[in-house]
Amino acid sequence: MSENYKKRRLAVIPARGGSKRIHKKNIKPFLGEPIILRVLKEVTESNLFTEIHVSTEDKEIAEIVSNAGYKIKFLRDENLSGDTTPLSDVLNQVVMKYKDLGESFETIALI
Repeated sequence: MSENYKKRRLAVIPARGGSKRIHKKNIKPFLGEPIILRVLKEVTESNLFTEIHVSTEDKEIAEIVSNAGYKIKFLRDENLSGDTTPLSDVLNQVVMKYKDLGESFETIALI
């Protein structure tokens, strides 16, 4: 294996917009900023991941994330945003979409 080989690691942060218990919980302020941005900041500062993906179908969440300087390459399919959707289905969609973009990862972490 080449010295220049860099292991690619993906962090997937699920953030659907349709939370029933706490409406829009991912964008509710916590200590002065939306929860999703606090999570993104911590994951980014860990320097553990080569790619961070917020899996959301919600345009408002996507806009907040994008406006803060984080890139969302694609939105989650609406049919994977229900209360009973298994996270394994969400992760599978993320992996397949990245594969379609020609990207693969050695490690994938659900945050």
